[in-house]
Amino acid sequence: MKPEVPRVLTGLAGTVMRSLSPELATPFARTNAATTAGLLNMIAMEFDGAAARHVDENDVLRAILADGARLATDGELRSLLEALVAGQPDRDYKVSTLKAENDELRAALIELHIHVESRDDAAADEMDERIWAELRASVARRTLTRG
Repeated sequence: MKPEVPRVLTGLAGTVMRSLSPELATPFARTNAATTAGLLNMIAMEFDGAAARHVDENDVLRAILADGARLATDGELRSLLEALVAGQPDRDYKVSTLKAENDELRAALIELHIHVESRDDAAADEMDERIWAELRASVARRTLTRG
């Protein structure tokens, strides 16, 4: 039997709270144990969905940036966006690789956002709202929930 990472982390958190924490002599040590248990539970929840969240989010960001490239009036920005969205990336599903891709896409999204906020036209306003909607969705995706 191979134990699943979320189950192991949740089990460790329970051990810290039920077995170790009551044995600790000071309130400070017990508080640290409770914090450690809480962090283990959070890591367990994040572990299971991190890769899927990054893949989904990176796809959404690429779609926004592709549309942004067509909208961009700044040639340098347009070239940057076109280069980022050209072709499908080779999928490496390591969270570290997906996060690096996400960081690069988000940096470009910031540049696009600056660009559209400096303009005063309907297409820029629509893109601005689309970017804000994605930023709100991104926060919601990062909310840790059980299940």
